[in-house]
Amino acid sequence: MDNTAKIPVSLWAVIQRINRILAMENKLLLESSGHQEKEDFGDWYIIDPLTKAVTVRNCEIEELARKVGALKPNETI
Repeated sequence: MDNTAKIPVSLWAVIQRINRILAMENKLLLESSGHQEKEDFGDWYIIDPLTKAVTVRNCEIEELARKVGALKPNETI
């Protein structure tokens, strides 16, 4: 068992980190704002801001943050 304390990071900070990383690939993480949008894309989704096309639906924030390197192993949301 790992006894190392995890450092809490706010959701807002993690979103900002993710978007800075995604910006290098011309992508943007967005939160769904309405019922229909949530139904279509999930709570969080990624778009190409140039074409406005949705490229990834149903993003899990912590999983995405770890995948792109926005959340370190010793950090938690």
